[in-house]
Amino acid sequence: MADLREPIKMVKYTKIRALKPNRFIEDNNGQIIILLSVITSVFIISMAVIYTQNMLAGSHSSYSLLTSSKPDVQNLRDMIIEELKIEAENNNQQKFMEYAENFTIQLNGLYASHGSYLDICVYNVFELGGEVSSFNVKIIYKTANFEYESTELVIV
Repeated sequence: MADLREPIKMVKYTKIRALKPNRFIEDNNGQIIILLSVITSVFIISMAVIYTQNMLAGSHSSYSLLTSSKPDVQNLRDMIIEELKIEAENNNQQKFMEYAENFTIQLNGLYASHGSYLDICVYNVFELGGEVSSFNVKIIYKTANFEYESTELVIV
């Protein structure tokens, strides 16, 4: 049996703090680091989205400038008029109209194979001294995003 004269040992109990559910921990260094990392992540993601949108807009605008049909149409118009002018200088009205019709059919097929529409209409052909002196030419050119139409009087 235990001796009743022995002193009783005192045991020290430490108080355990219970975390309250809606309160911050008093040592909030970890929370600040997490909060700053979330803010930094959101900032980096938003800057990446803005940068991507700028890149996309820039590529679309440069593509539209590179695929502009204006110089192509001017070259096509000049080529058609020069070709018809050369043929008109050496032929009478009937042969010139046959040539213009065949020329139109060939160019229609060529441009249709590339997804474009091209129509050339030659009319009001005047003959002077057995040779063609003047004619009107109407050029219609259409692509998916470009349309061109012109009518010109060509004097040979």
